[in-house]
Amino acid sequence: MPWIDVSSLLLDPEIAGERFQVIRRKESVNPFGEAILSTQIYKNVIGQVSPTARNSLLREQSFSSQEKTIRVITNFKLIGASKNNIDGQYYQPDLIYWKNGYYIAGEIEDYSQYGAGLVSADCAAFDWTMPITEGPTNTNLGFNFTHNYNSLNIAMF
Repeated sequence: MPWIDVSSLLLDPEIAGERFQVIRRKESVNPFGEAILSTQIYKNVIGQVSPTARNSLLREQSFSSQEKTIRVITNFKLIGASKNNIDGQYYQPDLIYWKNGYYIAGEIEDYSQYGAGLVSADCAAFDWTMPITEGPTNTNLGFNFTHNYNSLNIAMF
């Protein structure tokens, strides 16, 4: 019976769905040519999250590493690196925050035009830190990038 819609089961938190966060990162360039990321966090996104088969231990002579990957299936519209055709903004791939770890959306399969509109993404572990050009309160470390700075007019802390 191909007409059975089971998408509600995938998104039901009591059956198979889990809550996670999506961090959308918009990229712009300041007058110094540095990339500035502004983030928007979507909390309590529901979807099915499961580890994939590529979670093996990588052992080399000088280091050991654990490759962690997950697959996310959700009706939230995940995006990869892209340019928005409406406003011309550039976006970095979405980050998924799940079980105290960040994962970057890699291979995204968009089935949003079919049935309930699900998106499937294979995600890899990602170490994400705040960019150096962004201050703790999104103040760009106190610099006003509409002025030219040199060694004479930078305020000393």
